[in-house]
Amino acid sequence: MKNIQILLVEGEPIVGADLKDKLLEMGFGVIGPFSQGEKALDALSQATPDLILMDIQLAGIWDGVETTHRILEKYKLP
Repeated sequence: MKNIQILLVEGEPIVGADLKDKLLEMGFGVIGPFSQGEKALDALSQATPDLILMDIQLAGIWDGVETTHRILEKYKLP
């Protein structure tokens, strides 16, 4: 089976680290976690995830909704 890559965007660093650990234990590849939408968008220039897990409340200028809109404008991702 192909290693599924998940982009993880979570505003709370402790929650992001915990989610990453759990996803890795389940056999998924994890890109991130990122607490800012701007950094998550930048990461997509170097990696193509199969799925994005997006928090609504992020630490950066954009919230999760704005980040998702910007990602979908630029990339075709689920």
